[in-house]
Amino acid sequence: MRLKIALGKAYDVDWEEVDGRRVYNFEKRCMTLAQEAVTSPALITDDAWATLKDPESYQAYTFVFSLGELDINHVFFEKFKMQAGDPHGDHIFGWYLSGVQKHDTAFVEARLDEMTTQSTLPKITFLTALKLTGPSPGNRARLLKVIANKEVEPMLVGALFTTGSWLRELPPVEVRTILEFVATGPSGWHRLAIRILSLYLHPDRALPSELIPIAEKAICEYDLPNSDLDWHCGQIAIGIGKTDLERAFGLLKRQIAALRVANWHEAQLIWNPFGRHRSHDFWMFLRRQAPERAYRELLPLGDSKMEAESDLVNLEDDCDTVLRICAENEVFAVFFTKFVFGVQSGFFSFAYKLTDLFPDNAKVSATLISSAVSQVGFGSIQEHHQKILAAVEAQQHNPETPGRFAQWLEEIKRRVQEEERPWHARDLEDQHLGWD
Repeated sequence: MRLKIALGKAYDVDWEEVDGRRVYNFEKRCMTLAQEAVTSPALITDDAWATLKDPESYQAYTFVFSLGELDINHVFFEKFKMQAGDPHGDHIFGWYLSGVQKHDTAFVEARLDEMTTQSTLPKITFLTALKLTGPSPGNRARLLKVIANKEVEPMLVGALFTTGSWLRELPPVEVRTILEFVATGPSGWHRLAIRILSLYLHPDRALPSELIPIAEKAICEYDLPNSDLDWHCGQIAIGIGKTDLERAFGLLKRQIAALRVANWHEAQLIWNPFGRHRSHDFWMFLRRQAPERAYRELLPLGDSKMEAESDLVNLEDDCDTVLRICAENEVFAVFFTKFVFGVQSGFFSFAYKLTDLFPDNAKVSATLISSAVSQVGFGSIQEHHQKILAAVEAQQHNPETPGRFAQWLEEIKRRVQEEERPWHARDLEDQHLGWD
């Protein structure tokens, strides 16, 4: 019963410092029980083993690690080995070995060697033990050996490194060997590789040049829209850019080329570096590094129906740069009006300057009005309309607003009111009829 209580949900925030380390009360309880178990192994009955495997035993790994750390005679090794063979059993076996490793590295190394050459345990048990005992020189050699001999499945290896920091300090050539092996797996390997690379780069690391080819390959295999992979692809692309800006721009060009010719359904299966879910961080990175080059790379998109976030064009910092490109011809001017919005800071100043560049061009003026009215971001359409009307009225009352744009501003108000009319009628239809 004491073990069941100690391993349960309770998480004490009280702690004390022991040898320079913060130790919480729940950890102290687990360490105390582990010491008792090592002193009297008979206390670990069949019921105790069942408790360790109970899904409600949230602190089981803490107890098992402490048990291994204190078990200097390896009394519990065989029993933990017998528990292996399923995901939970594999993990408690690995945690036990990681605890033993604290005082007897030679014993753990010998057992891992046995698992490499003559063990009847599943390979996933071996891989889990490697992960939890860390990237020691011996473990690195063991992993590379089973990879070279193709003794393990690529997807099992890939799944191993989607959490934790095992790969972080490895030489890039070793990481490349592991990822290239993962890439030999079946369809879906890239999803693991993308998550592995993103974790490897966290936080804000540059991607070593040795890993750029496999990273580009994984991103090009992207096929899971509206998932966290969007964000991970962006982080990997930024890592590429920190190492090789030319390769990063090359990646941007490839994605733009693919998006340009894709229909809507096809575009959902291509990583969109301008898309939602914060995957546009990569675009923002390139825009900061080389603004004019970045904006010019957008031009091949032409009239594609690409979805983009509201901050694709940074009107606060890059207004003059964008206007310089727009001034070259009407096509460029109309193109960039698709990616600016009335609620965006700096929109009206940009619109006035762009209109002055093309004073007699009705198309530029009309597309700017459409952009001003277009909804972007979250919130209801009514809230959006209110924001636009407030922004327009602020411009109308601003003494610095050029008088020649008075009619243009009135046209924006008219368009908003025209769009608002059906919504207002719908609201009237939906009014409460007084029924109980």
